[in-house]
Formats: sequence, structure tokens, C-alpha cells
Amino acid sequence: MNREVLEEILEILQKINNISILECAKIVKAQSPKITAKELSEILYDYSKKNNINISALDMGGVLLDKDIFPETKVDDLRAILLDCGYKKEDVELALRYLYPIYIKVKATEKWHDTGIKLGKNEMAIIKYISGTWTANPANGMCKADGDFRYKAKIGYTMPGENEGALIAKLEDEKNVFLVGLKKEIVGVNKNLYLCINDDLDKRYGAGLDDNKGELNLEIKINLC
Repeated sequence: MNREVLEEILEILQKINNISILECAKIVKAQSPKITAKELSEILYDYSKKNNINISALDMGGVLLDKDIFPETKVDDLRAILLDCGYKKEDVELALRYLYPIYIKVKATEKWHDTGIKLGKNEMAIIKYISGTWTANPANGMCKADGDFRYKAKIGYTMPGENEGALIAKLEDEKNVFLVGLKKEIVGVNKNLYLCINDDLDKRYGAGLDDNKGELNLEIKINLC
């Protein structure tokens, strides 16, 4: 099915049913199964301009990544697609920030791992444990991000009173720390996000982080509040 016919379908759908761009995209893809993500984005973008419909880079990316459209699109491919549509580079990069999760590793021996993620005041990070084990005390065995339930952290640990070995977060130079465990939502204040194991940071009780083992694999998704 050629582009002109697909654009006519969009016109009819919007006028008769007043449906969303996402629903339009699903119908267009169903009518033309061989259409590519780039072709679909161009049709939607041109249609939006022609009809004064505001589709942001974030909206367009969200449509293309929908489970019924092109959910497997890689970040570099989507970046190229959105730029080719005519979106500004800064808008594209911001869209990609919200559309794709970030995957990181945090080692048990790291004292406050800087994720490199700066959370704005209108942003929220959803930190989720994916896999891996670590320990704050090799003699007690390995644990996941929720820590070792048998032992509570002492004064001088990353977060006293919580499980030893649990995943803890803070925002840059803030004094407040947050128990992440298996999952946690943290609202930003224009500061970098740091992560650390719940252990004896200053070696009050022994080797501190030096004898720790293991690492955790984490997913961090950034959303607008």
C-alpha cells in the first residue's frame, strides 16, 4: 500500500472517529505490515504538521515503541528516525531519556557509585533490581538487593537499622539516604543519583567495603513526575 493511500486512511480515521495517533499507527501498520518504523514515523509526522496536530518527539517515540508497533527498536535507530523526521536534537535526546531504561552494575566494594544520572526536580527515577548477588560480609554468604535479613546495619553503616547488604541510594551531597532494596522510586532535586551497599563505610568494625564481594545488575527508568 502506497504512502498516499495510508495518508488518506489517517485523514478518514481522524475525521470520523477522532482516534489517537497511536490507534492510527496500529491501523496503518495492520494495513501495511511491511512498513518500516522510519516510513511510519514520516507519515505520522507529515500528517501532524499538515493538520496542526502537536506530536512531540516523546509522543512519537512512545508510539513507535508500543508493543503493537515496533517495540524492539534500538535507541540509536530511534534517535536517527526522530532526527530524520525533523525533531530538534535536544528534544530527541530528552525523549530517549524517558523512553529507554538505563542498565548499570554496582559493585559491593564501591563507596557511593555515581550512576551519572542527574535527576531534575520534575523527574523521578524508578530503580529496580534485575539480577546478581553481593555481600557485606563474606562469612555470612551472598544476598540480593534487599540485603541479609538476619543482620541489621549498625551505626556507621550506609543506612543503620536496615538490612546489612541492602541497596541504598542518595542524591549527591544530600545527607538523607533511601532504602532501595528490590525496587524504589526517588524524586529528583537536580542532583546526581548515587548507590551503595549497606555496610561499614568508614571501617569502624573491620575491613569495611574492602572484603566485600559481588555486584548487582540494576534497571533505572526515568519518568516525569
